[in-house]
Amino acid sequence: MANQDLTIPIITIDGGAGTGKGAVRSIVARELGFHQLDSGALYRSVALISIEKNITKVSELVSVADNLIFQMKNNKALLRGRDVTTLIRSNQVADRASEISKIKEVRQALLKHELSAHLPPGLVADGRDMGEIFSTPYKFFLVATPEVRARRRVLQFQKLGHPSNYQDILKEILDRDEVDRTRDHSPFVAHSSAKVIDVNNISAQEVANIILTAYKSG
Repeated sequence: MANQDLTIPIITIDGGAGTGKGAVRSIVARELGFHQLDSGALYRSVALISIEKNITKVSELVSVADNLIFQMKNNKALLRGRDVTTLIRSNQVADRASEISKIKEVRQALLKHELSAHLPPGLVADGRDMGEIFSTPYKFFLVATPEVRARRRVLQFQKLGHPSNYQDILKEILDRDEVDRTRDHSPFVAHSSAKVIDVNNISAQEVANIILTAYKSG
């Protein structure tokens, strides 16, 4: 666990691609008036820069992560003020981000950016290992079958105008899960104290309501 101010509340929402954690985060944060952290967008931003500048050396990737200037504003991902919301959701960037996430030094460099989002009055953070990073009694882990997640990703990509193929996305989800589950640093597993929520047949709003009820009930 990272050092943090325990007087500032935080809710962590972890889960794989296509579980709807980003949509849930937005709803919960808006309801509570909390700040938001999309940790995946940090890795995707590093991945985007590495692709655009053809960066492959670990030391250079760490430098990119360390000096990243990124913010979420009005649900838009801004990289040095540039709107990269659509760019970082491409398959190419996602694949690169998955590879980069295995590099311990990059994860350590991005940790300071994740911690800097933990500000009053509170934070809702989503990702794949937020429950490991932050100390909080409000940890949630969203699960759904790979098939359901793939269908949701197809719809998401279509809305963004990205070409998508169900079978390709399904394979990417399965491959990404395996890579993240077996990495040495911060593997993709539910934290032991996280409440697991099956989201196969419920909407983002319904998931958010479960989380909000748990938070408000203390």
